[in-house]
Amino acid sequence: GLKKDIVVNKMDEQSVEWSQERYSAIQKKFTPFLKSVGYNPKTDISWVPVSGYTGANIKKPAGDACPWYTGPPLLTLLDDLAPLNRNSDGPVRLPVLDRYKDKGTTVILGKLESGTLRVGDKVTLMPNKKPTEVAFLDLDEAGEVDVCRAGEILTVGLKDVDVSDISTGFVLCGETNEVPVCAEFEAQLAIIELLPTKPILSAGYSAVIHVHTSTEEVVVEDLISVMNKKTRKVSSRKPTFVRKGDIVTVKISCERPICCETYKAVPQLGRFTLRDEGKTIAIGKITNTPSI
Repeated sequence: GLKKDIVVNKMDEQSVEWSQERYSAIQKKFTPFLKSVGYNPKTDISWVPVSGYTGANIKKPAGDACPWYTGPPLLTLLDDLAPLNRNSDGPVRLPVLDRYKDKGTTVILGKLESGTLRVGDKVTLMPNKKPTEVAFLDLDEAGEVDVCRAGEILTVGLKDVDVSDISTGFVLCGETNEVPVCAEFEAQLAIIELLPTKPILSAGYSAVIHVHTSTEEVVVEDLISVMNKKTRKVSSRKPTFVRKGDIVTVKISCERPICCETYKAVPQLGRFTLRDEGKTIAIGKITNTPSI
């Protein structure tokens, strides 16, 4: 349901020269992938040809160079996108991207994905349940502030906690409403591309999960159901394996417990990618998180 703009760059290249035929060929080749990961190309996607080198069709229309394109330039399309719905009234969720010591104070860096933080707030670091307090908040452009809301990237000074107590992938939460910590969870996966040496995905498949700022080794423990690509209905029979292009519901176990949410509760902490040997093989969203 999210609107996306897809930019076709280098249209001024000598072998292309703003060719509508080449532009259409790129659309045709890429559209099946968009459908496989859940997008409706007719309603969710806007295509725009540009030249990053000359700046054509980025701020101003390309004009005579591209007479067949009648849509707006890139920056106009971006300005017209609806802003993401950031829940400033939700639970505090700040995944830790980095941590360090500054003038004797422990500082963390991250993006506030949900909720509102204020100087003096009592907070908890998960998954180790370390209580602490917000000493200061700093935004790059504004400097030190008293309040930060969802969507802002900030540095947070913390009291009574040491750098050694914090790792990348931890999540700063409110004092009472803590993020779930899961050793296993259920998720819906869209299989993008499997390795040539592993052309199918079945129970027991090992991979690396990237969810918010956390990276952990995981195992697909069970395949629960698979979605029919045409009808979008879920099968009643459990699949024994799936291939590239399939959408499947699975149970995943983690080598170490991770902080995560269901996609429905906090999308930014509920979506992830699976990688194998440095290659993204699947994207997914968490549907159920039985906390430990």
